[in-house]
Amino acid sequence: MLETLERWGVHTLGDLARLPAPDLFERLGQVGVRWRRLASGEDLEPLFAEGEEECFEEALVLEWPIEGLEPLSFVLARLLDPLCAHLDRRDRGAGVVHTWLKLVTRRVFHRAIELPAPMRDPKVLRTLILLDLESHPPDAGIDEVRLVVEPAPARQVQHSLLVRPLPPPDRVSTLTARLTALMGSGRVGSPHLVDTHRPGAFAVTPFVPDKGVGVDFSFCEPHGQGRN
Repeated sequence: MLETLERWGVHTLGDLARLPAPDLFERLGQVGVRWRRLASGEDLEPLFAEGEEECFEEALVLEWPIEGLEPLSFVLARLLDPLCAHLDRRDRGAGVVHTWLKLVTRRVFHRAIELPAPMRDPKVLRTLILLDLESHPPDAGIDEVRLVVEPAPARQVQHSLLVRPLPPPDRVSTLTARLTALMGSGRVGSPHLVDTHRPGAFAVTPFVPDKGVGVDFSFCEPHGQGRN
């Protein structure tokens, strides 16, 4: 292409842009027309307005400091209901939930929960946050509560008739969080063998449910073409 243009005496973008498009199409095809548009500074793709990044956040300043998980549970319910409704309107789910607690000591306490699948059930999210705070409680009263969600595309579930259904990720996350609060951090998960000479040594990795056994349809043949 470049050798052809050089033989024609086309050395600059201006020279290429001044060539008539019909003649260029007859000799070089659609590629030549595309090069001419690029040389003329024409945009080959339509413009799309880029929407502003939406913020999924709820906060509440308390009139009186609270201590303990029971009063905090009512505050979380009040914040999670509109937050999950917002996620539902945008067809999004919570991928990561950040909990920011402003304490009476003027210190900001932060916890983050990374979810195995996008969720937007306020009851499940409240349970997961409370179980996480039960394992890592704040050391003073709470003056302000703020929840920030990192959104992710909503999960679409389609069950199969040939594979055993798995428990929902929200139920698995709740069970794992309850066991972690009971047993302690780093003691709940799946066993994983480590490269060592010690017999019986293993590590605990985060639990990920098996995706199930696939079904091989290679034996299927079109109608009337059986296999010997």
